[in-house]
Amino acid sequence: MILSLFALLAPAHAGTIDAWSVADFGDTEDIMDGAGWTAGWSNDLWYSVDGYALALTDDNTSTAGFGQDSAADNWLLRDGVDAIAQGVTTVDVYNEDDDAVGLVSNHDGDDTFYLLIHTADNAPEGLGGGRNQGTLILARVEGGTSSVLDESSAILNGSAELSLTVNSGELTVSLDGVTAFTVTDAAPLGPGVSGIYCYDAGYDGSFGSTNCGASSMSAEWYDEDDDGVEDDNDNCESAANADQADADGDGVGDVCDDDPGDGGDDTGPGGDDTGPGGDDTGPGGDDTGPGGDDTDSSGDDGSGDDGSDDGAGVDTADNVVWELDNVVNLQPNCGCATTSGAPAPAGALVMLLGIAGLVRRRR
Repeated sequence: MILSLFALLAPAHAGTIDAWSVADFGDTEDIMDGAGWTAGWSNDLWYSVDGYALALTDDNTSTAGFGQDSAADNWLLRDGVDAIAQGVTTVDVYNEDDDAVGLVSNHDGDDTFYLLIHTADNAPEGLGGGRNQGTLILARVEGGTSSVLDESSAILNGSAELSLTVNSGELTVSLDGVTAFTVTDAAPLGPGVSGIYCYDAGYDGSFGSTNCGASSMSAEWYDEDDDGVEDDNDNCESAANADQADADGDGVGDVCDDDPGDGGDDTGPGGDDTGPGGDDTGPGGDDTGPGGDDTDSSGDDGSGDDGSDDGAGVDTADNVVWELDNVVNLQPNCGCATTSGAPAPAGALVMLLGIAGLVRRRR
């Protein structure tokens, strides 16, 4: 029993859900563009060789931006898969030269994506150009304009596993399973597809001796509460709710919803209501109908009158007191108001006071 209780109280652990993976790119020596993949640069094609996806990368035409069909756009994207906003892209990269190799994720159009690369000594001009040592660079590209989010020194000996996790605005870069750095993007990119990236740093490669690519890659959905529902489609990312129950249909799962009832109308005390307009029946100033009319002695109705009202903003006792406070001269032997300055007869005043007292006793 105690163990069960601890299990219920224990926080959910973040997990992932497989979206797709490629463990072997084949050995057809065929161009991969159009066979379930899309190449980003028409002058530099990708081939499947010995299980690898390899780019010929024999032309490194400079460009200040991305999405212009230039060497900076040399990616290979996976076709026919769901776009992912919050997820993990992992690529086992291969590089035997001084090129930049890595991955793209959240790719939505040729000019908007995250770019994670490792470069030996040269980066695309869109990222500011060369680096004089092994460097991991994470950039955000939007509308063709890039901004480097962070970078760090790193050595890649021929091959390594590069991984980028996007969890809302938190981006984590890992090299061979070890976190290199984590950064925050205040305006994270939306859903997109993932792919491999390669940028030539000057080698005049030929078929069969290409200089960068990948041996495998995968994409996963992020699942923060580990309930088997990916965060992109989870109506409550922070608490496990595999059933996605949402009683009031407001798009917020019941386990995360402060008011999981049918539109916020209920019958409990303390401001809980039974109908539209925030009207309720509980004590403490709660009411039963539209317009703020209440039935409790401590409540206020829509017009500001306290006490047991008539449901339309009129309170008998308060109105009587108001009348007493505003009486101006009554004619002798008459119950009508006058401006003559004559004092009100004692009998009329006593009668009004008696009515007021009776009403207050009833309250």
